[in-house]
Amino acid sequence: MYLIRLLVTSSWKVIVIAAITSLLSGLTTTGIIAIINNSEVEPLGVNKLIIIGFISLCFFRFISNILSQTLLISLAQEVILNLRMLLSQRILESPLSHLEKLGNHRILATLTDDIQSISSVAIILPRVCVNAVIVISCLVYLCWLSPTVFLLILVFLVIGIGSYQLTCNKARAFLSLARAQ
Repeated sequence: MYLIRLLVTSSWKVIVIAAITSLLSGLTTTGIIAIINNSEVEPLGVNKLIIIGFISLCFFRFISNILSQTLLISLAQEVILNLRMLLSQRILESPLSHLEKLGNHRILATLTDDIQSISSVAIILPRVCVNAVIVISCLVYLCWLSPTVFLLILVFLVIGIGSYQLTCNKARAFLSLARAQ
């Protein structure tokens, strides 16, 4: 949550533009799926309007996806740079006795592992945004096609997410214990 808050406070205008392009990218993907699902291949040929719509949606998906990911990745890299500079500045400003009390292992872990973890999250975040929109819009489309299948999928999603969270919480506890040691 802190990383997302840091990204938003860093440049909310870029976040809004990236969110809109991510939303459009996800919606165009659902549109492509809808066109494929609803298209009827005629024995003598394919409807030209369907082909034009399909190609247009594919092009728009490509452009909006590149734009949203470029905006979010550049913003994330800027925030990571600022975070590294701030952390380095605070280490330099800290009294030597405090740094010795912390120990080299904690300082090095913070400078290398922690910032690398934050970098990984910041780089993955754009893909998560686009894919979340795709999943949500596909679920809405599925609900429109068949509410019964939608409810069945929703039950399996809740079971899957719940079991995954239980496993992740246990893993986080072990990772926290390992980090503390």
